[in-house]
Amino acid sequence: NNKTQYTTQHIDIVISSTKMAQQQEDGYYPRLNAAMLNTGNFTGAIVSLVGSVAPNSAPDHNNMISFNCADGGSAQIQVDPDFGSAGQHTAYVEIVGLVNEDGSNSVQHFVTRELGDDFDIGNYNAMIQLQMDPRFKIDLFHNK
Repeated sequence: NNKTQYTTQHIDIVISSTKMAQQQEDGYYPRLNAAMLNTGNFTGAIVSLVGSVAPNSAPDHNNMISFNCADGGSAQIQVDPDFGSAGQHTAYVEIVGLVNEDGSNSVQHFVTRELGDDFDIGNYNAMIQLQMDPRFKIDLFHNK
């Protein structure tokens, strides 16, 4: 029965990803911190979060872990049951995933990229805040 639920969940994610892919440019993932994620403006989008897995965070009964984002806030990341056994080898990682459509602002994990132990999380957070600031929006690829 759990295997059936797991399969159904993944089918729903693929359907959601396909719908979002029709609206979201290929290869573009908004870079967010916890405050940006929690606005609810990215539901159904594939996003990037940078930070670290919270200490002693193991997948709970819903396969959720706590993730410390660049702004110091936290996000809930839905992972595969074997996520913890893969291990995190550096202090900072990027997680790319789909923001769930259930209103929780949790993210379904797709990819983890290690960023090292000396990644400047403060500078990164400042950069993504500037990136989201409409005063500095430039569209290099679509001259409309």
